[in-house]
Amino acid sequence: MQFDSTYVVNERFAAKGLVSLTVRRSDVTGSDVLTAGVAESLAELADATGMEMDRVTSLDAELAVVEAAVRQDLSDAIDALRPASKAIAAAASGNSLDPSAVEDALATIVIDESISSQGLYVVDAHGSLAERGGKLVGCRFGKLDANARTQELAAMRGTFSRRPYFQSAKSFRRPFVSDFFESAFNKHSTFAICTPIIRDHQFIGLLFAAAQVGQWRTPLEAAARLDPALGVYLLDGQGLVAMPPNREFGPTETALMRSEPPEVRTGFPHVALRLLSRKDRVVLRLAENIVPVEKDDDVLSLDKQLDVYTRVQNVRGFAWRCAVARTIEFTR
Repeated sequence: MQFDSTYVVNERFAAKGLVSLTVRRSDVTGSDVLTAGVAESLAELADATGMEMDRVTSLDAELAVVEAAVRQDLSDAIDALRPASKAIAAAASGNSLDPSAVEDALATIVIDESISSQGLYVVDAHGSLAERGGKLVGCRFGKLDANARTQELAAMRGTFSRRPYFQSAKSFRRPFVSDFFESAFNKHSTFAICTPIIRDHQFIGLLFAAAQVGQWRTPLEAAARLDPALGVYLLDGQGLVAMPPNREFGPTETALMRSEPPEVRTGFPHVALRLLSRKDRVVLRLAENIVPVEKDDDVLSLDKQLDVYTRVQNVRGFAWRCAVARTIEFTR
């Protein structure tokens, strides 16, 4: 409990199993102002419990809508990549990928285009795209401009080894979804769905799908099904949002890669989302201070009349987290 100790922290935490109260100084005469304030706050808490306010104000149902939709799509995408990853590993010679097996495996992948809209890629243990006779074969472009992308990728040979998602795949050797990064092609915020290629317990390469929110519309559609007054947050492990939580702006069509159709050029500029993530106090709060075990609550006081109540949880099985927030306005 805080006694207006804003010199220490100006927010209130509510971790799992704990209750946080902001205690005001009471104006009751003849009593210590802080002791009376504690008594009044506890009485208010008892009243709220009796009125089942936790049930009335709960955001669990809304949070479940977002988490389930996102988790299902990400899980399905990883499941779609697993067989190809195993086939490439089985055909490898030692730690060297077989280019023909890579090409065949990529052709067999059945995956939702919206969550692989930026292509499928296979890189070896050194971070180089699979190739045969100088020709790249470790790519499947779908609706992308294969010629334009191939030229760009040729100049990027060997650079994948420096990407955080490649380093994570090499270290942890299990399927995962990466944090957001800026696309080298259209500058939109992008993430990679990664399935490491493992042979005899050794990392020999990485198969991944590249996706962008805007083309992948599941989180946007989940948010649209909720009350427009609610904020919907989907964050990666670095605290970057996948989309504007309060519909501050929508997906836009990039001016780059004009040879490609609009549906693969629509998304959120990475710089814009990064700036929003670093300026939004709720995002910063969720990214830096809240570590949900299962589901957790948080209350952020923006000023004396405005609080933001948030319900947050990890996307089960992934390093992302999602949250739903309601603004509470009152007079203290």
